[in-house]
Amino acid sequence: MIKVSPEEPATIYAKDFDNNGSTDALMCYYIMGISYPFYPKNDIQDQLPFIKKKYLTYESYANQTITDIFSPEELNDALILKASKFESCYMENKGDNQFKLSPLPREAQYSPIYAISSGDYNHDGNPDMILAGNFYGTKIQFGEYDANKGLMLTGNGKGSFAAVSDTLSGLWINGEVRDIADVKLATGKNILVFALNNDTARIYGNNMK
Repeated sequence: MIKVSPEEPATIYAKDFDNNGSTDALMCYYIMGISYPFYPKNDIQDQLPFIKKKYLTYESYANQTITDIFSPEELNDALILKASKFESCYMENKGDNQFKLSPLPREAQYSPIYAISSGDYNHDGNPDMILAGNFYGTKIQFGEYDANKGLMLTGNGKGSFAAVSDTLSGLWINGEVRDIADVKLATGKNILVFALNNDTARIYGNNMK
């Protein structure tokens, strides 16, 4: 797992490094205080064939940093983007143009979030959230990001949220969710419709009290 901080951010260098007309994006992250390319030799040389000639062995590539691979001149006009927080968070409007960014509970960090629905799902007068997502298009060495089966977070009205177990929420969705729609039926009841990649939609009623 990649860990980031303001002092040790993940960094993307974007430029047409091999001059083939398309932009190459290379991510780096810190290991024991030193920023290394995220990609192993096989992956980076598929994108940049000159790497195979520059580093003939895996050993010669193993400890290279981005500034070892490219000269200062080559990096001079690259677009550089940095990320110092990977957590899924929510932003609270405190008023007077003041905002507070807070990480969501630990259970919301197990898998990427692509869909959010908000509402008072436990009927206590405070806003709650339902989160869903997952991502299967990862490289085989990382495995699929599939830990989110639909997560309900109940709010206390003071800016904090708590995770609800699936046995209580009733949510158990296998797949890559990309949208959630809160639909009101003619009966007056609401249902949640989860839209999945390459799969049928899932429909849930709200039975929490």
